[in-house]
Amino acid sequence: MKKVMSMALALMLLLSGSFSCFALSDTDGTAYATAVDALVKKGYISGYGDDTFRPERTLSRAEACSIIVSFKGATAADMKAAKPAGFHDMGAYQWAEDAVNYAVANGILSGYADKTFRPGKEVSYAELAVMVVNAMGQKDLVKGNWDTGYMQVASAQGYLKGTVGLNAAKDLAKPSTRGNTAIIVYNADQARTPAKDDQPDNTSASLSNFSGYAYGAINSFSEALNADDDKVKEIEFLFGDSIQQLQTKKSFTPNMDIAFDGTLYCLRLDNGLVTKIATKDTVEANNMKVKKFTELTDGYQEVTQKEDNEVLFVKDGDGKQLLELNDRCSIYVATVDGKDATAETAGSVDGYRPGSYRDIRKGDRVRAYDVTKDDDCADVIFLLRK
Repeated sequence: MKKVMSMALALMLLLSGSFSCFALSDTDGTAYATAVDALVKKGYISGYGDDTFRPERTLSRAEACSIIVSFKGATAADMKAAKPAGFHDMGAYQWAEDAVNYAVANGILSGYADKTFRPGKEVSYAELAVMVVNAMGQKDLVKGNWDTGYMQVASAQGYLKGTVGLNAAKDLAKPSTRGNTAIIVYNADQARTPAKDDQPDNTSASLSNFSGYAYGAINSFSEALNADDDKVKEIEFLFGDSIQQLQTKKSFTPNMDIAFDGTLYCLRLDNGLVTKIATKDTVEANNMKVKKFTELTDGYQEVTQKEDNEVLFVKDGDGKQLLELNDRCSIYVATVDGKDATAETAGSVDGYRPGSYRDIRKGDRVRAYDVTKDDDCADVIFLLRK
């Protein structure tokens, strides 16, 4: 549904009135760039009139609420129709009142017991987590105290991944920076929208209705009946951090054995049904129009060093090769009978499980791929224990 630019959206984050679809001068080339650029293009956020974003600044509860309501997909009419929340301290923040009313009416957030919203108060990371998790419909996952509970869910769902200097356990009450807010909302947006064509995704987004290319690991083929009781193949597909069961079209039967040697597979889907499967060596033969499918390592290579949650060094002959990881890199840990596989048991690997950067240790072996046309970073990594 096309989103309407409301006064709240026009004022959110910047209070300046400018809008740009291009990289802002102080985020270009930083950890914030991908998130900020993507959300600016969608109209969720904006920059300042001098072409800056000022990612280290904080933002208010009113500004954060306006972003999340826009992210939720509410139009100006939706917000205007929402039941008034009745907060008596919105006088100086009338531009955000419709968004706040909508957020309260739809269970995204609430105010304080004294019937105030405190719109000018800096929004904390825990409060932002409440808004994002509730907007994603995941309130039922929250356990324990509200602040730690929501932060734990946000972390488990991958919304905090790639944030700068954020410790999820210690920084609950700290004000959220504009840059980290953009990253968190971007992660949530990616989680609900599978990547198109050559864009990888490491979220739990469903591929059930997806059309395009998806990269991941195949754990098994099996027989299944589709909705018309026709026999088709069902594929257990590890896509990002989720294992999905995908059926093939009736007219397509995979004619291949599964390789458990760190082979990355590209699936062509049509409305959730698999129509083609290829490796990096067979995409052209299958007439699959992917933008990029490149292996960055020569098979599995040993990790000699890791740095800053985004860089690995691996052995390359007598030297070292730098692997820079995409901020949404998918990591698949090889397994044997449900246990993590090692270099010694590599020949017996029978599947993969979702992993993370912290799973990788010095001495482990990795096989890396780049499948995005905009960079030379690793988008997918397969891992063998040392």
